[in-house]
Amino acid sequence: MPVMKIAFLFMLYDDHCKSDYMEEYFGEGSDKYNIYTHFKNLDGDKKSEYFGKYSISKHIETQHSCVSLLECQLNLLEAALEQRDNQWFVFMSGSCLPIKPLSVLYNFLDSNKFSFFDTDCHTEPQLTVRFLNDWIGEWNRSHMNHNFLKLKKHSQWCILNRMDAEILVSTKTKHLPAWKDLQYKFNRGFAKDEFYPLAVLNHEIKNYQYNDRPTTYVKWLEGQWRPETFTAIDFSNSEYKSSFFIRKVNDQTKIK
Repeated sequence: MPVMKIAFLFMLYDDHCKSDYMEEYFGEGSDKYNIYTHFKNLDGDKKSEYFGKYSISKHIETQHSCVSLLECQLNLLEAALEQRDNQWFVFMSGSCLPIKPLSVLYNFLDSNKFSFFDTDCHTEPQLTVRFLNDWIGEWNRSHMNHNFLKLKKHSQWCILNRMDAEILVSTKTKHLPAWKDLQYKFNRGFAKDEFYPLAVLNHEIKNYQYNDRPTTYVKWLEGQWRPETFTAIDFSNSEYKSSFFIRKVNDQTKIK
């Protein structure tokens, strides 16, 4: 049986804002991980000295809150699934930062079975309720073969086991067309990538089980549509000690 590896799936603009820090993080042991990157900017792989060499071949023009982000995620999963030793799949952006050593994450995942979704991830629950009850309700009535009755909003920054990753990739031709139709009919700015993975897995697997906990800490401010960008990260802060990553940071964020 092959040694377990973690596939880190990066969705970047043209580089990670803390590329040197990430290179140090991944210096712990190449036997524990593989890296895959998708660059929003076509020449991103040339600008990023470290992450450029991990760029996948399939490129798609992405837009915020659009189905194109789902296609990007699925392309990253598809590339990572080619390696049989990849057993866990971690989505990250250029503003996500690890707050625990790679070995801690590795041992944690090695002792777990189910994927991780954070369904308590936003300060605007009324948006989710309205979306589920009104917009999806109307759409479901016209797409009974894609009747996602268990829709639940979750953080985009999930961690998938291999079985779930394989299901999402193998069923994309079945489900993506309906979600594209949903986007055209109800393009209200809701983030499709915060509904699709868990919706499809609930649809495909009877009594689907997953871990509901935040693996990436994100601080949402009341009434805001974008999370706070941290000016400083203190690894001893108990507020995010149960997570493995934190978002959002930028190149000015100080690490204590």
